[in-house]
Amino acid sequence: MFELKKILKYRNTIMGIACIMIMVFHSNLPAFNTVFFKRYLYIGVDIFLFVSGIGIVQSLSKDNDIKAFYKRRFQRIIPYSIPLIITLGFLLFLYDKDFSVIDFYNHSFLISNLVPTGNYFAFLWYLPTILIYYLVSPFIFHYYKARNNKTKATIVLLVFCFLLSIITLPNGFLNYLSWITTRFLVYVIGMIFGFRIKCDKTIDLWELLFYILLGLLSIVSLVYTMKHYFFFSDFFIKLCFIPLVILFCIAIAYIKEYLSLKKFFIQGKIFDYIGNYTLIIYTSHEFFLYLFKSISYHYDKGVRFVSNPYFYSLWVGIFTIVFSIAYSKAAQTILKD
Repeated sequence: MFELKKILKYRNTIMGIACIMIMVFHSNLPAFNTVFFKRYLYIGVDIFLFVSGIGIVQSLSKDNDIKAFYKRRFQRIIPYSIPLIITLGFLLFLYDKDFSVIDFYNHSFLISNLVPTGNYFAFLWYLPTILIYYLVSPFIFHYYKARNNKTKATIVLLVFCFLLSIITLPNGFLNYLSWITTRFLVYVIGMIFGFRIKCDKTIDLWELLFYILLGLLSIVSLVYTMKHYFFFSDFFIKLCFIPLVILFCIAIAYIKEYLSLKKFFIQGKIFDYIGNYTLIIYTSHEFFLYLFKSISYHYDKGVRFVSNPYFYSLWVGIFTIVFSIAYSKAAQTILKD
């Protein structure tokens, strides 16, 4: 049997590895730029949301006061991210001719992806998404907690998520909001797992085999959709990610536990460390990739320092991690004062 609480115990490791996967995905490296690699590296965001759903249940279980919950979420996200977002947006406005005043306004108020005409080069879909998820989390938490029949409550939540995704399908009236709805399901499933962790539940062999079977079926489905991508919506693809996300989190938690118990030299501590700064890394990394190229085009028509994609991605990745750690610590010091 697998103890689900191990996922919560090693959530920083899981989030750190997912963060690196997302950075590789953002970098558009030639070796990883095939449809196959792009499809599977993209699972990093879903891992983030799944683990976030687990963490939110733990937070609400300690103090389920909605106002206090919103205050904690606000204090953990807005004061840290907004100054950075506005600064980077201003730099994009200076050096990117396609980034207009309206784009800067939408970007600064986190609404670029909430309007049909938003500039998607703003790279900020994740932040407003997670804020919206946090907004509705207390209501999901109280609904699920109050239900005696957890199976029925789970089905109701899953059906609700499916309906949300259907009304935002590519040809739907609200298709521009699909970036919110397509991943809401994995977040809600994360919350359901959070309740199971809270009740100290475990995964038995049969349930694990069920996830493995679903994972294999998902891989086959994803491979098939690569040949017929036009006919499949993002929701179907994200649906295939869910068993893979669960298996990934279980595998990483098991590996981390084994390495820790055996006291191996390599225990993934770098991932633990990166996992503490994922918000700022995720907020800034794609910005920096795009911003430095824009600056290079602005000053150097030859684009000399971005010509090698591997070297460029490496130094931007290192710069982003170092910057995010320094920025987070500076912001913590300022906010505490």
